[in-house]
Amino acid sequence: MWARDRLRGQYAGSHQFALCHSLVTTAGAVEREFGAEYYRWKHASTGRTIRRSISSTIPSAIAAHVDFIAHVSEFPRNFVANGINVKAGEDTSDTKVTPEVIFNAYNVFPHTADHSTSMAVFEALGQAYSPNDLATFEQQFNVPSNKVVDVIGPNKDYECASNPNDCTEANLDVQYILGVAQGAALTFWSIAADDKTPYYDWIVAVANDDDPPKVQSVSYGDVQNDYSQSVQQRTNVEFQKMGSRGLSIFIAAGDDGVANFPARSNSQYCGFNPSWPAASPYVTAVGATQFVGGSPSYGEEGASVLHHPPAIITTGGGFSAYDSIPSYQSDAVSHFLSTSSNLAPIHQGSSFPSPGFNAKGRGYPDIAALGHNFQVIINGNQYSVDGTSCAAPVAAGMFALINHKRTEAGKSSLGFLNPTIYQLAGTSSFTDITKGTNNCAANPGQGNTQVCCDYGFDAQEGWDPVSGVGTPVWNELADRLMED
Repeated sequence: MWARDRLRGQYAGSHQFALCHSLVTTAGAVEREFGAEYYRWKHASTGRTIRRSISSTIPSAIAAHVDFIAHVSEFPRNFVANGINVKAGEDTSDTKVTPEVIFNAYNVFPHTADHSTSMAVFEALGQAYSPNDLATFEQQFNVPSNKVVDVIGPNKDYECASNPNDCTEANLDVQYILGVAQGAALTFWSIAADDKTPYYDWIVAVANDDDPPKVQSVSYGDVQNDYSQSVQQRTNVEFQKMGSRGLSIFIAAGDDGVANFPARSNSQYCGFNPSWPAASPYVTAVGATQFVGGSPSYGEEGASVLHHPPAIITTGGGFSAYDSIPSYQSDAVSHFLSTSSNLAPIHQGSSFPSPGFNAKGRGYPDIAALGHNFQVIINGNQYSVDGTSCAAPVAAGMFALINHKRTEAGKSSLGFLNPTIYQLAGTSSFTDITKGTNNCAANPGQGNTQVCCDYGFDAQEGWDPVSGVGTPVWNELADRLMED
């Protein structure tokens, strides 16, 4: 809950227009021009303060040219990182995932690149990575030494010692994207913890970069319905621009099944709550899998708290509330909707909660990768980490390796991947994952009740909103993507 007090004529900060222009002005000037009334708001629980107006308007003279205005009336979201960690060693029968396990699972040979291959990880919420932990990870898991080439924004790695959770997400992302695409150039793209609009500011920064990294991995998400359609539409435009510039964007699909993270501690939030920006049609959303029975010998299934051994997350997936089915996946989604046995209630017009899922919406994830029991070094100690946060940098690293092969052959970077991914669905380039259900939220922790909702989606043959078209068979996929 936010409490407020009035601001008059004070400095209002930098305001972004149409995700590409900004200005610095006073609160009074914004109030006059945009029909706003600024207050200083203080959150009752956290003590966090922001400056916001209850409402605003866009002047008619520029309305046709402006999609939305950030920093005026939109409040911060419950932005989360899609990764959860526990101390390693609880179940010795459950395979511990390391780079070598990933290479063998997806036939990623060779797995070396050089600094002509560029990648980036997006970080927010004050997450930091530790160069010392990266060095320990590389030594422990036989990864060639390779430092992060560029840090954009803050990185308070000293906080890893006082609170390892401040480094869980960032260390995971850095260690595994570099652990997969060994030798590639990595940029650590960090947005400040107190930034109220981290996605906006990241997209603007990438747009202003003359030569941004060609593969971008994002392990953070939010509830789609918390964002206005105008914000999402404009963000989609910017994602399209990234693709046209040769960038491939990988977004973690979420860790709480179809219900999203609010259901983790409260079953009242069960229902269909798509994750954003994973649900954008212009990014590649990545779901999480785990080994069946904990062993690579038995294949993979969609990660879930219900499996044995259990994951501590349930892979996210579903259908966008706003975006219609893109042409590249129309056949795949139509097949799922017409053949999935657990969709009968929606066809009967009853049973599903309100709001139900949008059967005409863009389906996600697009692909999947391992997301359970990853071995990560944090403050010098080894932890197990679960999450679609694991799967996203692994997938990003695998496609960065294909970019490397293409660069060596004088070809362009891959850019927006989804049309090609769906063309290759059902071929030897992907392993179809046919086991798993995503009706549960993530494990809420000791002393809390596990939430499993009445509704979710099942994995099946072909595309599904649990594992997408499946997990990459890297050598086959690389050969196909070298053909053009």
